[in-house]
Amino acid sequence: ERSTPYTAVRWDGDKFFGFIGGVWYQLLTIDGVPVSDMATASKEKYRKYWRKRLSLDLTEILKDMGHPLPATVKLSVRDGEKSLELTEVMTTKNKNAVWKYMKEHPVADDPSAEKSRTSTSASTKSTGKTTDLDKLQKDIAKAVNLTMEKPFAVKSGKIEYKIEGHKMFAGTETFYFDDFGKTVVVVTDIPGMMGMSDRKTTIWKDKKTTVIDHDKKTHYTTPIRPKSTEPPVISYSSATQRKQAGYAVQASESICGKSCEVFKHGKMNVTYWLWKGLSLKEINYSVGGDMGYTREAKSVEEITAIPAAVTAVPAGYVKK
Repeated sequence: ERSTPYTAVRWDGDKFFGFIGGVWYQLLTIDGVPVSDMATASKEKYRKYWRKRLSLDLTEILKDMGHPLPATVKLSVRDGEKSLELTEVMTTKNKNAVWKYMKEHPVADDPSAEKSRTSTSASTKSTGKTTDLDKLQKDIAKAVNLTMEKPFAVKSGKIEYKIEGHKMFAGTETFYFDDFGKTVVVVTDIPGMMGMSDRKTTIWKDKKTTVIDHDKKTHYTTPIRPKSTEPPVISYSSATQRKQAGYAVQASESICGKSCEVFKHGKMNVTYWLWKGLSLKEINYSVGGDMGYTREAKSVEEITAIPAAVTAVPAGYVKK
């Protein structure tokens, strides 16, 4: 099935950029396959259309290369000078969003690109407006820069979640935060499928991340802040941004005694319950079928500090 892990694309020569979670990343590998290898395969098959086809027909090209993609893929990306790893779900809705974006921003090797670009430029000049997606990207980037240092409106806390749904996601998670989110610890216990469990402690502190893997009994440090320690994009988006992204406000609901704003996507099966920048509940079945999850807080406690034992590396764990 044709799908993508990104919702928009752009090219700078042979550099391939994808729009993921409100951020433009340069894509380096997809499920372990270098983008350079994909580009070579696309050039051989599609000639001057190779960028357009690689942007839209990612699954087809990887399948032709003998590497069919799973529903969830690992991405190696670059954000400025930083390299990091992302895990993203492949969806046809993402692919449709890419197609719509490319209608407004044709890739350079498409023969119709110049004509379309001229038409778009004339339209922009006459209306004095940029596309909604361009504005949304800029607004979200601004919001991230302003709020990500201390993203929560509560100083310190501990939230215990239960995650239900597909076996790939089901389990428990404990979320600790201090100094309004400047320090975050996420403890996950997900049995997974066929022995592929995820039992980790992820610590964001002093602008670096420490990951303790309790299955492999290893630990390592990286300067990249993982998504699991950050609030969802919708929590720091404006009302206009949420509307442009397809979310509608629902009646407020209480989770663990906390009054939450509720936002539901009009087309995707995605809903968030937000309290002071924290997601106390989320439903995400955007892929369709049973491939999704419900993550809901079972207890919310305001604490004075994160227990030292939570962040300690157990004896005998090997540093990677």
